Amino acid sequence: MHFHLNRIYELKESLVNLKYPWANFLTFNKVGYPINSFYPNLTLVLVIPFYILIHNPIVAYYTSLVFIIWLTEIITYKSAKAISHKINNSFLAAVFYVSSGYMTFVYWFAFELGEILSFMVLPIIVSSIVAFYKPKTVSKKLNQYRWKLLAFSLIWITNSHVLMALITNVMVLISLLVLLISDSQKFKSRINEYFKVAGVYILGSLYVLVSMFTQYVGRGVVGPDRYFGAMSFKNLIINSLDNIISPGDVPAHLVLNMGIVMIVVMMVCFMDFHNLGMFGKTFFWLGVLFTVASTDLFPWDPIVKIIPQIQILQFSFRFLIYSVLFLLFSFIFTSEKSLKSSLLIFACVMSINLNKMYNFNQSGQNQQPLTEKATYKNRLLYSKFRIDNHGFIEMINSYHEIGGPKDYLSTIQKYHAQEIFKHDVLSNNHKIKSNSKFDINQANYKITLNHDGNLDLPVLLDNFKYRVTIDDFLMKYHKSSRGTIQVDQVDSGKHNIKIIVQPHWYTLLSLVVSLIIILLLLVNVIRITLI
Repeated sequence: MHFHLNRIYELKESLVNLKYPWANFLTFNKVGYPINSFYPNLTLVLVIPFYILIHNPIVAYYTSLVFIIWLTEIITYKSAKAISHKINNSFLAAVFYVSSGYMTFVYWFAFELGEILSFMVLPIIVSSIVAFYKPKTVSKKLNQYRWKLLAFSLIWITNSHVLMALITNVMVLISLLVLLISDSQKFKSRINEYFKVAGVYILGSLYVLVSMFTQYVGRGVVGPDRYFGAMSFKNLIINSLDNIISPGDVPAHLVLNMGIVMIVVMMVCFMDFHNLGMFGKTFFWLGVLFTVASTDLFPWDPIVKIIPQIQILQFSFRFLIYSVLFLLFSFIFTSEKSLKSSLLIFACVMSINLNKMYNFNQSGQNQQPLTEKATYKNRLLYSKFRIDNHGFIEMINSYHEIGGPKDYLSTIQKYHAQEIFKHDVLSNNHKIKSNSKFDINQANYKITLNHDGNLDLPVLLDNFKYRVTIDDFLMKYHKSSRGTIQVDQVDSGKHNIKIIVQPHWYTLLSLVVSLIIILLLLVNVIRITLI
């Protein structure tokens, strides 16, 4: 959780000061960490107002999360109703979606904010694809704006979570290619529409693509650890029936589940299979397939050996969200539930969730509170602490090593990460005392040199432009043996050093283009919703 709260804090402080954080100097050990080049942050703007308006960051956190859940429900309901025309079933599907076991795992156990924001628009993608296949069976508005809705949703996911974008883009591409091949009579019109989606998508995702490409190329970035773990099918079923959730201090495979409600949904779809129609049946089998694919029932071991690049996904349980999504989109095609039965089901689901959240809260109270700033010697334990208003600030200022800060360093930087994160300033390869102060995109150091020589500063040197001044004189710099900024031929004496990070022109241009496209599409989406 602290990984994403650090991201939110840095972006909030930057936007309040009308700036954008190219590199993080207020969080993530304050070394100019280029996290925003690898982990997109544009969609975080959705939650930033809560952290600006609400003084208590803990209250802001829960308020923003409730807002996201509510927004996800609205989007799911409208997307489901647009293709099924069943109000009560769509309402229940929206409730089941946000309260499913996997959703609550991501919301409360992992707080994977990038994935949470991605999950918001997955229902739009499904309904848009249906509109491409059977335009006459969906609502008029959905059919009219299907390519814009699809493009916006894909852009939103790409600007939220790159791995989710990779998986979803592959699925969308396969779906559209199948349609193109199976219906050759409309080949030209479909190709034109596909090019619109692709063109707008590239422009809307340009900042993510440019940032990642320029930071990866030639830097020897290590990236997150490469491995692939498949959870036990037995554990998935047992956990789902137990409907459990944990505050995060136990291994994920012990709590991961779909939820008991989704087990019931699967049974309802199976029993009403003859009424599902083509799309309902297709979604049901896709849901079953992705359920199997999320576990060790799927032959992941031989596949990973043949295609080792799959390890970038890390966990097979990432497919669980698609299992939940497709099963619920199958459910909306079952026989329409009456208003009375829908309200009764809603009440039952809410009571189950309230009980689950009470147990979650009680478990969290047993965790150790964060009362002081973590240091290199007294490290912040990953997911094993709770914070209050005071603890939040201590968390921001703490020493971070686990849960992200090493993932996007070069090999050299990762090797020297501990001394960089401890802010060791080196002169002629010897540590010297320093006073540091940090601001948005900026680091300031006060030092005293006893001898002339080179100066190795604990600021990561990445693919940005840097303005380095010593006593207001502009200095030349180069990469040190640690992968940080080094200035040579510095005279002895007291010095004030300032380092400012600036973007290259092409990075700035890509950000402007992406923002314009996203805003234009967002206006269209809001207008479509309100008409």
